[in-house]
Amino acid sequence: MAQRATILTSLAGDPIWGCESTPEIRCADAYGHGLGWMVYDYGDRTVLNHGGNDAGENALVYYSPQTRSGAVILVNGGNGIFVTVRALELIGDQPDMAAYYRQLVRKHYGVTMAPGA
Repeated sequence: MAQRATILTSLAGDPIWGCESTPEIRCADAYGHGLGWMVYDYGDRTVLNHGGNDAGENALVYYSPQTRSGAVILVNGGNGIFVTVRALELIGDQPDMAAYYRQLVRKHYGVTMAPGA
């Protein structure tokens, strides 16, 4: 884990992946790319994340070493990101990440997803 932290490339202010703090969204204290994974440091826990999507598939894999929780979410279909966000919310172990992904959906798709709606 220490090696990942030393190789971290910050995404703060990034036009694609940047997080905007709001009363509903707690952005990670530090986040960026590290050894092929996105790394989110929330202070009390780190979440490692890797995903991808195209016109027909959407995938999200995440794991937190501190909480020993994670998931592999695979969705077929052009609107897979919406289902992925809902699955992340239903799993419920990373609410900050779910809120961040709702923000990305608003930013990139122009759709506001209310929590759990």
